[in-house]
Amino acid sequence: MEAIRYAIIDGAIEEGLLEFLKKINSPHCCLYAAPIQPDLVALAPYLVEVTPEVDTWLQAKDSPWGIYLTSELGLRELQQHFRHYLWSIIPEQKKPVLMRYYDPRNIWAITSILTDRQLLSFIEPVDKLSTYYGGEYLEENFSSMRKSEPDRLQKEHPTLLSFTYRQYKKLEQQAQKNYIAQLSCFINENAEKTDLMISSKNAFSKSLAVEYFSFCQSLNITDDLSIRNMVLILLKRSIIDTRNIPEEWDSILNDLTYPGHSRVQKLALQEFGSNLQQTGYGI
Repeated sequence: MEAIRYAIIDGAIEEGLLEFLKKINSPHCCLYAAPIQPDLVALAPYLVEVTPEVDTWLQAKDSPWGIYLTSELGLRELQQHFRHYLWSIIPEQKKPVLMRYYDPRNIWAITSILTDRQLLSFIEPVDKLSTYYGGEYLEENFSSMRKSEPDRLQKEHPTLLSFTYRQYKKLEQQAQKNYIAQLSCFINENAEKTDLMISSKNAFSKSLAVEYFSFCQSLNITDDLSIRNMVLILLKRSIIDTRNIPEEWDSILNDLTYPGHSRVQKLALQEFGSNLQQTGYGI
C-alpha cells in the first residue's frame, strides 16, 4: 500500500484552520476524543491528509503549526494511534498532562529522550516524520531503530508515555528555550517603540530575552501575561541590565506576599497610570 502524507496541525496556533478545512473539504479528523468542549474545538490538534491545497496553505506559514508524517494507515487508524500520546505521565504529577508532541519545537526533543521501547511504539505506523520551522527542514525515518528491533513492534500497544525525572528535565529545558525565542520576537516588536538604540536587532533581543526571563523567574513572576508586561515596563524605561532597576521598584517587586501578576500590575499602574493593557501586548 502506498504511503499517505499527513499533517498534524495545531488549531491553537492556526486560528483559521477549521474554516480552511471546511472550505477545501480535505480529509481530516480531530485528535481529541468526543465529546469535545465547544471552546476547545477550534483549539484542538487535527490530523489532515495533505492535498495540494493543504500543502500550499502550509508552505505559506512561518508559525509552529505542527508536523508532517507519512503512513500507510488510513486516517481513522492513525487518529487512534496518536490519540494515545496526547497525554503523558510526568514526575510529581498524579494526573496525566497534555503533551504537545505535534509542536515542531517539541517533537525532536521528545524523540531524542524516549527510550528505545517508547520510541518504537510512538513511531510504529509512521514511515517518515518531518518538520519545517524557522527556515529549517528536519526529516527522520528512524530506519536504524526499526532494524534493531524488528519483532517488538508487533507485540506492543500504544499507551501513555511515562517520563523519568531525567527525561522530563530535558523537555523542560527545550520548553524554556522555545519560550525565550518567543520572548525575543516580542522584544523585537516592542523595542522599536522605545528609546533603546539597537545595533544588532536579533543578537540584542535574544540576550535581552534571557536577561528579562531570568529576572522574572527570580521574582517568581511566571505567567506569560505578567512576564510580557514586565518586559514592556523594562523596555519603556530603557533598562537593559536588570541590576539597574530603580530603587523605588524594590518594595513592590520583592513583596512576595502578593502573587507575581499583582506585583507587575501594581508596578505598571505606578509607572504608566491608566495605560496598563491587560493583554500583555502593549502599555
